[in-house]
Amino acid sequence: MVKRGQVTAFIIVGILILAVLVLFFVLQQGVFEQKAEEARRIAEQVPLEFEPIQRYTQDCAAIVAERGLVRLGQQGGYIRPDEWHGLHFGEDLTDSDGLTLGGDVHVPYWLYNSAANRANVIQLPTLQPTIEQMETELGRWVTEELQFCQDGYRSFAEQGFVVEQDAPDVVVSIGNNVQVQVEQPLRVSREGRQIDMSHFFAEFDVNLAHLHEVASTIWQAQ
Repeated sequence: MVKRGQVTAFIIVGILILAVLVLFFVLQQGVFEQKAEEARRIAEQVPLEFEPIQRYTQDCAAIVAERGLVRLGQQGGYIRPDEWHGLHFGEDLTDSDGLTLGGDVHVPYWLYNSAANRANVIQLPTLQPTIEQMETELGRWVTEELQFCQDGYRSFAEQGFVVEQDAPDVVVSIGNNVQVQVEQPLRVSREGRQIDMSHFFAEFDVNLAHLHEVASTIWQAQ
């Protein structure tokens, strides 16, 4: 009976993995349909001379957020499930917390038997993330990755710009679309002229909340 129950649990896992992969492909199609004008929604008006810095920072915010959003879809609502959450992905799929697909893509199980195979018991937890957890996940990704995209504004230093920057504060909202608000104070100067800017925004036309709801309905049915 225990073995039969364990096999059934892994059949359920297979169904949920399929649902998550479908979610990813739908998400991947939608994420690249980002509306250009909305993605460049910037509060400040800056002199023409400093617009390249503004556009560069805005583009970095959008690019980094997009990459994180794709990873979120690829990996069932997680971006770095092993590093940030300590989940285990091994060769023995029935003794792991999820699947490894194509190198560094890890898909955590939303429903699985977490007990070791040798334990001969059934424990069915869930690694299903909430909307709030996905918002936190994407916000953390943007916060950490933004510095690599900006690269210290080294290309602008060659043009005489001096950019002083503080750490970014990122707020993500997942609903009918995905909005990423980046508050990062920048003080930019060049040849005695100076400007402050801090508001950057990216919006993606993908209904991630609905996709999460559909996948959750499948999970609840199982």
